[in-house]
Amino acid sequence: MTRPTNRKKKAAIGISAAFMAGVVLPSPAFAWGNEGHQIVALIAQTMLTQRTTDAVQEILAEDKDGSTGSDFASRATWADEYREKHKETASWHFVNLELKNPSIDAACRGNRSCIIRQLDRFAAELGDPATPKKERLLAFKMVLHLAGDIHQPLHAADSHDAGGNCEKVSTPGAVFGSWWTTQTTLHSFWDTAMVVAIGTNPNKVAMQLRRQITPAQARAWSRGTPTQWALESYGVAKNIAYRFNGPPDCQGGVTPLSPAYIAASKGAVAIQLEKAGVRLAGLLNGTLGRAQRRED
Repeated sequence: MTRPTNRKKKAAIGISAAFMAGVVLPSPAFAWGNEGHQIVALIAQTMLTQRTTDAVQEILAEDKDGSTGSDFASRATWADEYREKHKETASWHFVNLELKNPSIDAACRGNRSCIIRQLDRFAAELGDPATPKKERLLAFKMVLHLAGDIHQPLHAADSHDAGGNCEKVSTPGAVFGSWWTTQTTLHSFWDTAMVVAIGTNPNKVAMQLRRQITPAQARAWSRGTPTQWALESYGVAKNIAYRFNGPPDCQGGVTPLSPAYIAASKGAVAIQLEKAGVRLAGLLNGTLGRAQRRED
């Protein structure tokens, strides 16, 4: 199932301004908003080795693309900008594991058509010193982004609803404050609203979440593969995101979300952002660090 890609993602300040103005946001196909991807990158940045940090700075210095800011956190949003002009990359950002019958083989439809295959591919290219510089730069920016995407639960599960994009939900304004728009989509609620609910300043939120990650959690979360991470995100979607008691399969109507559901969703999003940051750091330390050692 293909998610719609007809809207450009709003910048972080634009999202917050839209909420405050009481505007109902469109149903974006992007996993996490700009803030979410920046938070993941900022968490990861605190966990990079010096060798990896040096390699990252070298790559960023060679990148002259002006579609996003040139810093590490801004480059984490680049792949969504790239997708606007390269529609063939849309399926790289998600894996539609059917809620009732999940199958990675069926969802990926071949070797390179889903986020699991793409993240494996780009990580391998990033860790290979023989990869040409232009391809290595693309691999770096894709890893930076897709490591975040794979942790958005509604980019790892589907209930015949385009990852929640055609499920309309509402929240009582008192939950977030009088500025909150009461109606959005389930997908937008998870990738944008819950991130904004944690905080609107990516730097502050990243530091807040980073302080909550224990050394034991960092060690445990660093393990695994993109396949395992996708299945983990699928579990969050099945056990939390899709427990909103709404009409399934885009049958219409607007489902009110309870305070208990909102609280559970906010907690799950915070943990998913933390895990994404830890795992992004692990991918970069394990690829850029290894590639540089081979070159030394």
